[in-house]
Amino acid sequence: MMPFPQDFPHPFGDYTLTRLIESGNYYSSYAAYQNHVERPVLLTVLSAQAPKEVEEAFRLRAREQAQEDTLPHTVQMLDSGTAEQCCYTAQELPPGTPLSLLLAEGKQLSVVQLCRIVSAAATLYSLCEEAELATLPPAARDIYSDEESGSVHFLSPLAPGTPGQNITEIRQRELARILLPLRPVGVTGEGRAATVLQWMEEGHEGSRFDWDTLRDTANTITEQLVAQGAVAPPPEEENNSAYYTQKWEQRRQRRQLSRIAVYTLGALLLAGGISASGFFFNLGTPTLLGARMANGILCQEHGKQYRVSLQPVSTAEYAAFLEALSTSTVEEQEKILHDIPMEHRPKPRQFSATDANPITGVNYWEALACARYMGGTLPSAAMLQAALAETGPTRVWEWTTSRHEGSASGIYTPNSCLLMESTPQQIRPIPVPDPTWQHEKSSFRIAYPHSQTAE
Repeated sequence: MMPFPQDFPHPFGDYTLTRLIESGNYYSSYAAYQNHVERPVLLTVLSAQAPKEVEEAFRLRAREQAQEDTLPHTVQMLDSGTAEQCCYTAQELPPGTPLSLLLAEGKQLSVVQLCRIVSAAATLYSLCEEAELATLPPAARDIYSDEESGSVHFLSPLAPGTPGQNITEIRQRELARILLPLRPVGVTGEGRAATVLQWMEEGHEGSRFDWDTLRDTANTITEQLVAQGAVAPPPEEENNSAYYTQKWEQRRQRRQLSRIAVYTLGALLLAGGISASGFFFNLGTPTLLGARMANGILCQEHGKQYRVSLQPVSTAEYAAFLEALSTSTVEEQEKILHDIPMEHRPKPRQFSATDANPITGVNYWEALACARYMGGTLPSAAMLQAALAETGPTRVWEWTTSRHEGSASGIYTPNSCLLMESTPQQIRPIPVPDPTWQHEKSSFRIAYPHSQTAE
């Protein structure tokens, strides 16, 4: 259970909790406000007392959800991190009420809204299965219903791993068990809604319907009730599954083209030491001036030479920077911080002065300030790609000065900031919303002007 008081508003890291939505084993969901970007969010917070395996599953699922933002009827993942020793995720705040609360209050859905939920779930899960994306079973707390507007929203069901066997049957049965207690009684269309739910839970005459058939059936029930004058027409987009199918098909085509390009150019890219991901993000390619130096990777970009350090800045080095900054004069500080917004300048924090591991949990502004203090700047994404291709995988995500200006997939809109991740399989950009974003893995390394460094 969460250790937070029930009095609101309540500060939590970069957020302000405004109300408790739901609380359960290890998890609590809050309506919250993200202070520095002034937007409402749904904040899911994991208790600090959660077992390690629960915490790891929470982190892995958040990462999986963040990498796909084109799923129909789902809210967008905006942020994840740690505050007050608790892991959290921030998503768009969906309108309406989670079905878990409706169940707890003994309420019922209208026939049309129940059909909208079935239709939305069918669109979502059929596309996930077609794309071979692993998903968790539907959960009442992850489905938001707004009868007034007719909207239906899901929290992303994506999970790490690969899809198992009989996924369609399992997902349909779980959704039916959620919706059956919410089925209306004594209203027009009650029997038709009950039949759809029975098909989902038990099948029909020894066989099961696919998602498309269930969606079409749910939409037909709604159309019949509208034609009879029993209910008002639903919002147009709610029944327009073609919109989502077309959107997802375009997404799948882009992914397929990317794979073809990677396979075709793989040998060339490996020989050049540059990851394929940079080309799809319009990052460009720096000129490599030679093999690895003793103290960095030599790069040239925009007519200037830089030496990108072999390793990310250590925790001890960052602690030394904070200590030096706290004891420097105002004039000395301004030389480093002059264009960094006052509210985002590095703040005193406790770090080990002997920890040689990479510093983590820093945002772009903090990384840039430290890089300047150490006599350099942050590398561009292209320079960092070159360095990572030479130095090998790291366990952190590293800040760059580049911005995402293309349409490649990511959890945020174009012009977001870019970090880079290096794994044994690939080097890839990670778009994030703005320079204030930070994560338990966010780190950085230095790009030194080569003319100011010794060979």
